[in-house]
Formats: sequence, C-alpha cells, structure tokens
Amino acid sequence: MDIISPSISGDDYIIEGMQWLSDTGDPNEKVAGYGYRTVPVYTEKMDVSYGLASGTQTRTFIELLNGIYFSKNGNQMVDLYSLFGTRYVLMSDKLINNLNKEDNEVVIDSQKTLDKIFSSRDFGIYAFFKQSKSPDDGNYIDEQVSINTVGSNIEIRSKSYKVILDQQTPTIKSIGDISRNYLQEGVMYEMARISWLGNSDDLESYTFFDETFTREIVENQIIYHTVLKDERRINDWSSVSVIYTFLPEMIKREFTISNDRLSTSDAPVMKAYLSTNLFMPASTLVLKKSLKS
Repeated sequence: MDIISPSISGDDYIIEGMQWLSDTGDPNEKVAGYGYRTVPVYTEKMDVSYGLASGTQTRTFIELLNGIYFSKNGNQMVDLYSLFGTRYVLMSDKLINNLNKEDNEVVIDSQKTLDKIFSSRDFGIYAFFKQSKSPDDGNYIDEQVSINTVGSNIEIRSKSYKVILDQQTPTIKSIGDISRNYLQEGVMYEMARISWLGNSDDLESYTFFDETFTREIVENQIIYHTVLKDERRINDWSSVSVIYTFLPEMIKREFTISNDRLSTSDAPVMKAYLSTNLFMPASTLVLKKSLKS
C-alpha cells in the first residue's frame, strides 16, 4: 500500500529555511510567522499565534508585529517575547503582504534586539537574544520560580503562573499562565488616600503607577519603596513599601504605609486607605452572585 504524505504548500527555499530552524534551539520555543500555517510542521517549534484569544490579545500581537517590521522606535520585540514568549520572527514578501504593507516599508534589520540568523532570497529568520545576565544583576532563578528583567518589565514564571510587573512601579501588566493573560490589554494597580485625624483639609490621593519608586530583587521577592509627599510635593508625608513574594503556587503581596515622616513629636494620627484597581476590557470579567443570603 502506498503511503501518501499530506501536501503542504510553500516554496522550497522557505521550507528549507524552516527545517534549518528545527535544528536550532529546542521544541518549546515559539516562532512568529504570520500567515505560515506550516510553522510547527517544519520548524518543529510552537507557533506563537496558536491559541491567541480573539479581540484584544490578537490585536496586541498584530500591533507588536507591525512595530517589529515597520518601526525603528520602541521595544516591540522585547514586549513580544515578554507577553507571548516569541523567540523567533520569520520574514518574507508573503508575510509582509499578509500585513497589508509594502516591501519598502520594512525596517526589521534596524531592530537592535534581533539577530538575523538565516537568509535565503526574500526569506529570513530573526532571533531574539536576551542579554547575558550576571549573578548580581537582580535576577533570580531556582527550580520552581524564575524572575527575569526583560526590557522595561520584570517577568516572573512558575509552573502555575506567569506574571509581568513594571520595573519602575509595582504595576501588574499581565497575570495568567504561559498561554493566557487575564488582563489582556489592561493593568492592575493600587491607589492610596491619606488624611490626618482632626484636619480634613490635609487629604491627598496617590496613584502608584504615577509615583517614583526604587526597586530591588532579593531572592524570590521584589520590593518597591517610595515616599509620598503633600499636595505641593514639598513635604514628606509617608513611607510606602510594596513587597511581592513569589511562591510556586501563589503570590503574596504586602503593602505598608507608614506615619514616619513628620518631624514633630506630637504628630497627628494618620488615616490611610488602600485600593486595588483593575483596568481591563469588560469582556474578560465574570461576575458571580454570592450564594450567601
């Protein structure tokens, strides 16, 4: 009995390029080849576009791809790796046509975070290489949790979750697993309100992603510090620390707002209010009615 292999379209040199990539890296790495459905067949790697949720997640993915191919500004490749795990990007005339662009608009060779590792005619393969890390650069890796700085973000992974934090503020940009971001294009951040007992005029609100924090990574903890000032931004009012502790199955968050900045011995009693805010597409929210009467 003759065995008939499935016919898969594609120019020979493009297929050969994908097959060449199959001998590079490992099968768990992800490839972006927009419009090439045979990516996992010939590269023996994962197609990053598989499993993307329709709507905001797909739109974000396409916007980042367009930035990589057609923009000289920004950190789109860093974000594509951080948000979607993309390690390789394919390039060809067909792919550019799929994005409704012209060849003369392509500037992918100007991307400093990409190296061209294969080229044949109009087909190319680009690889994203993270900069080498020194032991004291603030990154942390053990058998269950890893913390890595990627561009302007901090990526935390375990077998149970994947979280992306902003480097400058304790803002959560992504929370989910390796294939899903429950925030999609949204963010999760905190706000604080401070007042002084007996003086209703001294009242100020703070949005943490607008404040200036210092940050340090100590083993499996990321610690942010800042000092909140009065409404004129002159006098120090309160010290704030935010501590994320990353465990294999859970994430612990601790917020401390201290009344430690007034110099007088009879400083008034400080009242502090803290709230966590979600900014995200409404389609991702599921409201459940409490069963309690």
